[in-house]
Amino acid sequence: MPYHGSPDTIRRAVDAVLNQTHTNLLLVVVNDGDHDQPPWPALADVTDPRLVRFDLTENRGRYHADAVTLAACTTPWWTVHDADDEAEPQWLETMLAVAHESGADVVFTAQTIIRLDGAVHTEQPRPWTDGRYRHHAHMAGLWNVGFLRRLGGPHPGYRVGFDTMLTAAALASGRAALVPTPLYTRHRRRGSLTTAPATGTRSMLRRRTAAELRRLWPHMTEAARTSPDQVRRVLDSSRLPADRAQVADDAWGLRWPLLVDELADRWTGWALDQEGARLLAERLAERRPRLVVEAGSGTSTVLLAEYARITGARVISLEHQAQFLERTRGLLAEHGLDGHVDVRLAPLQATPAGPWYDTVLPDGVDLVLVDGPPEGAGGRAAALPELLPHLADGAELLLDDADRPGEQTALEQWRRAGAAVAVLTRPEGKAVALVHPHRPSRAVDASDTVVTVLCGRRPDLLEVTLATLRATAPGLLDTAHVIVLHNGADPETGEVVDRHRDVVNQVITTTELLTCGQGTSRLAEAAAASGHRFWLHLEDDWEATTAHPGWLDDARHLLDTHPRVYQVRLRHTSERVLPYHMVTRRPLVWEERVRYRVANEAHLTLNPSLTRVEHITRVWPAVGEREAQRNAHRAGLRGVAQLVPGVFTHMGENQSLRLVTGSPT
Repeated sequence: MPYHGSPDTIRRAVDAVLNQTHTNLLLVVVNDGDHDQPPWPALADVTDPRLVRFDLTENRGRYHADAVTLAACTTPWWTVHDADDEAEPQWLETMLAVAHESGADVVFTAQTIIRLDGAVHTEQPRPWTDGRYRHHAHMAGLWNVGFLRRLGGPHPGYRVGFDTMLTAAALASGRAALVPTPLYTRHRRRGSLTTAPATGTRSMLRRRTAAELRRLWPHMTEAARTSPDQVRRVLDSSRLPADRAQVADDAWGLRWPLLVDELADRWTGWALDQEGARLLAERLAERRPRLVVEAGSGTSTVLLAEYARITGARVISLEHQAQFLERTRGLLAEHGLDGHVDVRLAPLQATPAGPWYDTVLPDGVDLVLVDGPPEGAGGRAAALPELLPHLADGAELLLDDADRPGEQTALEQWRRAGAAVAVLTRPEGKAVALVHPHRPSRAVDASDTVVTVLCGRRPDLLEVTLATLRATAPGLLDTAHVIVLHNGADPETGEVVDRHRDVVNQVITTTELLTCGQGTSRLAEAAAASGHRFWLHLEDDWEATTAHPGWLDDARHLLDTHPRVYQVRLRHTSERVLPYHMVTRRPLVWEERVRYRVANEAHLTLNPSLTRVEHITRVWPAVGEREAQRNAHRAGLRGVAQLVPGVFTHMGENQSLRLVTGSPT
């Protein structure tokens, strides 16, 4: 159920689905980036576990929302119910019965239309006759998931009109059944996609879309006579890779929490536990690896297989015991995930560092889950030296059971070999270690830079922030002037700061928990007094990667050679950012360069970024980010550059200081 801007009708639509006579269903309400009128207040008292709430951070259109739910779907049937419509109680039951009786892959029903003036009429689905371009049926039919995916599914590159193409493809293939009884009511309302001036039936967008679809129409109808896969090839000709990637990212964000909960009774000591699985899922979402290796199979393999299914990534799982391998394959088959993981029976062999799996691995591995060999077989110390030749730059290892003596010994050996290690303790006392094995060969000289870090109440994230920065940019923190503001004075954060005191020059501790604006203002004041040329600021929820070698040199060069550029954004380009100016509300216009993009008019972002120290007092102090943005804009500091691909990726989405303090700044 895609949602945007219909708070008065969403409850009626949700009740209509949850009150179906066919009860074995899952309803996903997707908030399509509506931050002003989200659907959740109207659904606050709905406790039905079949209702799943999911937020998209940005409005991308209803077909994007539909594509996300289809990609995440694990049921054999899929349908869409609009947030302003109302299905009859027997809607699903009737369509399922027709599908089973007829063998159809799609079922369309007649619909009742209630117009803006209150007039009511019935709209029948049109059978496929002469093949002319016309709207044949509404998407709110019942679709076989495999068939719909073979067609290509809802097209995230369109905002309107694509259901005309998709429903016609189903009819042209001869695999649709039609029900003349009206089982679904469409309530016309002002401001909907079909009535709003920008998207309505007479809008320029509709006319442009119709012209594009008319061009594809004869190719689609010809392809429909052969196979659904040929239809997908035709429709994919207008599908951008970026759209597909965004759908995969959002679908994984929807799917993994559900899967972890589904497997809750399976996390019984075989491979990862439930909290470890959540951490793995979060690392997959944040890092988006394309090649994953798992040492030791189990329930975690199901999680990795689902990630591979949705994103197209490659996963290799190593298991040295045949009985466990068969259990893993059984789990994969149970979840319909056969073929999405290369599960290998690999006996253990002796290596100088300990036992390891006897198999040939490809190069370019982005992420490794190390949950084997078991301690009784000799432990996991060989994982890093054996995997090292196969790892991509910036690869990460997750070592489970990092609190056990054997794993502690392995981590110490890896540290001595130059790896950066961050140990994250989970609520039940167990631990997972994040290991970054590679260091760039060239040290960074940051003696002209003051680095400020705002931290507090998130010691695990701070450890990752500092450890990855030290690992990916050796010398930066050693040569820069580093100032840490310990916000709230919690002992756990203090322990992390103490472990890094060899590179921290100054610590500011506040017993009161400051807002982000207050904390950044304090750090800005200290940075301005440091006497350095450049100011690098970040908070304790940004992980440094090796995606952009020489990034500090590139950022400093931009500020040296582009007087109009006030700030260089350092976040990785995969991070979602606003497309409009926070002060003027105008769309941002970026000019692309080889290793960066630049905009003459763009708003300031708090972090991570590099600016000139001389400009600090023209922006700070400020009560928060919005005031800082307005200050910079009034001071004429408007040019912004973004490194490509950039460096930092965001962590800890649900641990924001803004949530803790209740402040938007």
